[in-house]
Amino acid sequence: MSDYVYSTSSDMPGGKVNPGRLRSEILASSIETELLDVATGGGSAAWGVVTGGTLTITFVSDLSSAEKTVLDGDTTDPAGGLLAAHDNEPTPVDTFWQGIVGTNEQFAKISDALAAGCTSIYVRNGVYVETSDVVLPAGGGVLITGESPGGVTIVLVGAAQMKIDGCGGVQEYTGTVSLTHGSATITGSGTSFTNIAAEWWIKVQGIYLHVKSVESDTSLTLKAPYEGKSLSGQSFIAHSMCAGFLLQNLMLYKSSGYTGIPLYMRSVNHGIVRDCLISGAASSSFGIHMLGCTECFIISSVVQRCGSHGVKIEKSSMAQVSACAFKQNGGNGLEFDDSQNCVVDQTISVMNSGAGVNVTNGTEQITLTDSIFRVNNGKGVNTDTGTGVCIMDSCVIGENGGDGLDFDGSENLISACAILNNGGVGIQGGLAGAISGCHVNGNSGIGIALGNDARCTVTGCRVIDNGGVGIDMGASGGDCSIQGGVVSGNGAEGIKCAGNRCAIQGVRVMDNTNEGIEIVAGATNCIVMGNIATGNGTAQITDNGTGTVVEHNVTA
Repeated sequence: MSDYVYSTSSDMPGGKVNPGRLRSEILASSIETELLDVATGGGSAAWGVVTGGTLTITFVSDLSSAEKTVLDGDTTDPAGGLLAAHDNEPTPVDTFWQGIVGTNEQFAKISDALAAGCTSIYVRNGVYVETSDVVLPAGGGVLITGESPGGVTIVLVGAAQMKIDGCGGVQEYTGTVSLTHGSATITGSGTSFTNIAAEWWIKVQGIYLHVKSVESDTSLTLKAPYEGKSLSGQSFIAHSMCAGFLLQNLMLYKSSGYTGIPLYMRSVNHGIVRDCLISGAASSSFGIHMLGCTECFIISSVVQRCGSHGVKIEKSSMAQVSACAFKQNGGNGLEFDDSQNCVVDQTISVMNSGAGVNVTNGTEQITLTDSIFRVNNGKGVNTDTGTGVCIMDSCVIGENGGDGLDFDGSENLISACAILNNGGVGIQGGLAGAISGCHVNGNSGIGIALGNDARCTVTGCRVIDNGGVGIDMGASGGDCSIQGGVVSGNGAEGIKCAGNRCAIQGVRVMDNTNEGIEIVAGATNCIVMGNIATGNGTAQITDNGTGTVVEHNVTA
């Protein structure tokens, strides 16, 4: 390689250079030696034009004497030839794009366009290497779009990441707040609202509200009246927010040995990731980390081969993941941590080292619909104790290494799902959960386990060929109800009940290895009524409980 170094101030017209246009001028000239790079150092950049500093032009080998004359007139201070004739005006762009990135374009990299102040950036197909963080402005309002899906690859070297941070970690959360329906005033107790600024956002009960002004340490005003149910003594968190961004048609890539998070987004209001591929490495962290965000969307995107979770949504609300795929990640495919009011729709999470989806740390109101969670090394879907009101509808959970669906927590709803051939329990129900219209088939353990889950209902389910009990209500699983459906071919009892005040009604129970229905000693005041129990191995119905009502069953 051979470098030719010039002073921008002394050698270029007006002391300015447009590197992208200069590259095009050299390529169009009679110079035949291969051009490798046109780079600037120092100086200041605006709209693709660099003023001051140095200009370095790198060729694969030394230029011939004639080529050197074409380039700079073979003179110095000032240079002549092609450099003296250089057109250093900003590269024209259309009325929408402030910056265009690509070979022979206005900017060589996305980070260059952002450094020049561009907020609408078009990236030509190609491979771009970023050695430090690509930082989107904290004020938001940024659009970066690739020329075509799969055509733009951004290699993030080392720990480099694409990031947008709307608060820099500055937050306020001391004390509690009260809100009144129809009022724009929030009243605090033990609060220091004067640490909060106008235009910040305050999250209460999983919903972010926009702050208009701060009157005192215990009073602030919202931009619009609060229209929810009146609340008092609520915890909160307040911080500034980035006003949104859109990334589309980009591939963020980390290769072996590189670390960090390809896409980090904190304190973002209305961010969109669409038609993107996030590809990590065993040494990297999450593919996408969404922290303290609201109204953010990941759409039609793939997150794969990251060292930890594919996507982690933390302390966020009103996030939506739609039509995405998470595969071969080192942790969970998708993790919700202390987040509320989020939706996963038409998404596939497969072959991850952890769970397909993990819901943890007090997360509430998560809806999973029309999605597939298969062949994960851990559980298909897991929710921890302390989570609640999670809804799963029309999903397939199959061939996972652990339980298919472990819904701990409370008041969860599971409907019209297929839970097939998982390595543990088919469904763990959760406290006061409702399971309806599900097909639970071929799981290694219990089909539906309600061992410690009181007040659950199981309605119209097919529980077939599981390795353990078909439906198991443990001693702490009282006040449960099993209505309708088929329980057959399971490796132990069809239905086993050790809880109190449980009801088993209208179920077809057949061909299970042990009893069809067993009420064990210690269970009290249960009802077994209107069932058909036939072909079971040990007995059709066994009652060792106290006060059991056994009526109108068919056992032959």
